[in-house]
Amino acid sequence: MNIFQKIKNWYSNLPEKKKYIEFFSALLTVPMLVTVIMINVNNLNNNKKASTPAPAPTTAPVIQIIAPSTVAPSNQPSPSVSAVACKNQVGPVNIVSPDNNQVITKDPVNIDVSYTKGTYCGVVWSYRINGGDWSAYSDKLISLYNLTPGEKQLEVKVKSIGSTDEVLLKKTFTYQVGSVSPAATPTVSPTSAPSTTPTPTITPAT
Repeated sequence: MNIFQKIKNWYSNLPEKKKYIEFFSALLTVPMLVTVIMINVNNLNNNKKASTPAPAPTTAPVIQIIAPSTVAPSNQPSPSVSAVACKNQVGPVNIVSPDNNQVITKDPVNIDVSYTKGTYCGVVWSYRINGGDWSAYSDKLISLYNLTPGEKQLEVKVKSIGSTDEVLLKKTFTYQVGSVSPAATPTVSPTSAPSTTPTPTITPAT
């Protein structure tokens, strides 16, 4: 049964003298009811919209493009900043031993080369005796064994390891090991022992 039928039945049941008054009162309440219903419906709709969470804004993904390096890696170690380049030449150098014209009486003969490196590059040296063949280059002490006795002309060629710069050093010494004859040992002649044989007596004839 709809609302209009209820109103009609309600109006039919009213006393005769109140029908007109009640009818107009009922007509006035209908718009109010409709208004209240519409307000409630609107409130319900607004509550539903407020309770629905708003979708989170979607952000576009950021694409980062990394360009490959065009510089080829180097296999060589980078030079040290603190390293100071040495001078590519021979610094102060001399033969400390033996002295010039020294007489050497012991074996071996040690040739001591003194080199002040400082800001200069390192050096190596080669030697020869009396114009013979040059030895291999080295930076070690030179030791000479079993030389023949006599005067020796020593030449030492000092070369820089950073360039072709060379310095030639010369010394003269005399080697006498084994050349000195030992002193003669005096010999003592044994004295003859006195003879114990009796001397014969010669008697003259009469």
